[in-house]
Amino acid sequence: MAALRVGEPCMIRMAWENRGVAPACHAYVLRIRLEGLDTRNFELDSRNRGWMPDAVDPVHVEDYPFTIPADLKPGRYTIKAKRYAPAKKRDVLLALDPSIRDAGNYYTLATDIAVSARRD
Repeated sequence: MAALRVGEPCMIRMAWENRGVAPACHAYVLRIRLEGLDTRNFELDSRNRGWMPDAVDPVHVEDYPFTIPADLKPGRYTIKAKRYAPAKKRDVLLALDPSIRDAGNYYTLATDIAVSARRD
């Protein structure tokens, strides 16, 4: 992964699979966390309501763009994510290895990601 820069856009691409028998009934949000010298949280629409179960092509790829805050301290960061159900005010656990889930139910996606100062 290329270094991220403060004040610039970035994107996380995730592949999801709906293992149910119908589209998701509830709208979930994707919570992204940058954790390192500083910690920042982002809340994005997960767009899960359109994920239909499909035996032939069950994977739904979503791009989640956001901007690295201009005042984030440059350094090394871990990127974490979790799904959250606002209507029920609870986290939605994912079918991932529980060893990558922290006490706040965030799953580690990437570690040791460089965040650099803005280019001038």
